[in-house]
Amino acid sequence: MKRTYGLEELNALREEQEIKTIYGTDIIVRKVPFENGKGIMDPRWKLFKYADKKSESGMVPPAFPPEWLSLPNDELLAKIQAGMAAVLAKKDDREKDEEFSAECVWDKVTFPERTVGFYRYEANGQDRINRPCVIMLHGGGWFMGKPLKNDSALLFLAERTNAVVYDVDYALAPQNKYPAALNDCWNLLRYIYENAESLGIDKRKIVIAGSSAGGNLSAALALKDRDEKTNMLAMQILMVPALLVAPGKEIEGYCASGSDFEVSEEVEKLIGKIEPMENSIALRLMVKGYIKTYPDDAFASYISPLCEKDLRRLPKTLVMTASLDSLWPQDVFYVKRLRDAGVDVKAIKYEGIEHETCGEFGIAPQTEDLYMEVAEAINAL
Repeated sequence: MKRTYGLEELNALREEQEIKTIYGTDIIVRKVPFENGKGIMDPRWKLFKYADKKSESGMVPPAFPPEWLSLPNDELLAKIQAGMAAVLAKKDDREKDEEFSAECVWDKVTFPERTVGFYRYEANGQDRINRPCVIMLHGGGWFMGKPLKNDSALLFLAERTNAVVYDVDYALAPQNKYPAALNDCWNLLRYIYENAESLGIDKRKIVIAGSSAGGNLSAALALKDRDEKTNMLAMQILMVPALLVAPGKEIEGYCASGSDFEVSEEVEKLIGKIEPMENSIALRLMVKGYIKTYPDDAFASYISPLCEKDLRRLPKTLVMTASLDSLWPQDVFYVKRLRDAGVDVKAIKYEGIEHETCGEFGIAPQTEDLYMEVAEAINAL
């Protein structure tokens, strides 16, 4: 596979890891390989994302013209969505990494509410019976993103685990409000569970996984699976998930602030100060597009899983977050609450990377290590 780093850097992540107590719970912390300093950014990620992208002030320019902020919320999101379509189309056209032999096939299932499409990844040359299954939910703030053809991370995952990996094209906001996306994912989960044998899947090894908004949906599905007493999920894997999507909700013991983020002077000049995501304007715009009534609906458990009062009887959980991501405080606090409720949780915090780094497989060693962790968790089921 194509890497911007060597295996030495990849191995160093685990060899030099530490266990730190954050918000009263133990978290595995993996540092930037062979780099010193606190609050730094991984140099490979910095080069990939920020080279030639600075404005005259030294800061990265805004993602869209400031005047767009005067548009009605859903219209603004639709414009951003349309602008990102070309970027995603270009990613979809990229060539398959020749190192991987796994298949990637587009398919769909029709339900009464909607037809749900997905890319299905399967390893070649391995038995196609009693396999694990991973239902992967992409990020994009509930209004952007799509499954990508020949995604190297998912090819890697299929080959490392012999799992059937579904990359799901769930309904997007603002055209489809909550619970449309959740229903799409729930319907597909039930379909896979009920047809597991014919699909070559071991129904005892079905995993829900997702990043960002996809992590939010994954956590919501795990709660729903427990609430409905369907018990279809063996595990939930949450990568930089959004778990509290609006400010103003008092959660006992949770009091994140900007002082929780360790950011070097150099990094702050590049990206600015980091504040907890639940307070951000960007999140408010996305959530207002996703739900029908803001902020009242925002604190429902299937929208802000951190607001759920009872986290008992949830499946085994893997949570991975990033030091330069404004979501990490709520992710770590969710880990604490899960453990307090008796849930088996492994939690890793990667230093030196941002929220979106997790979606760029092979750019920094942290992203490969993240998917190695996912593969190891699935193989251990």
